[in-house]
Amino acid sequence: MLYDAFISHASEDKQDFVRGLAEALRDNNVAVWYDEFTLKVGSSLRRSIDHGLSTAIEN
Repeated sequence: MLYDAFISHASEDKQDFVRGLAEALRDNNVAVWYDEFTLKVGSSLRRSIDHGLSTAIEN
């Protein structure tokens, strides 16, 4: 998958701001890499982040 945006955030900002931003972007058809949407149990965090960053940068 290719991403239009990659969201990196501090954990303490997730509930008050980041989750709402990620949902709003997704609702507006922006392909966003966001940990809660993208990471799966057992997946490599490093590989997933690297893929998300590289595809968001290329767009």
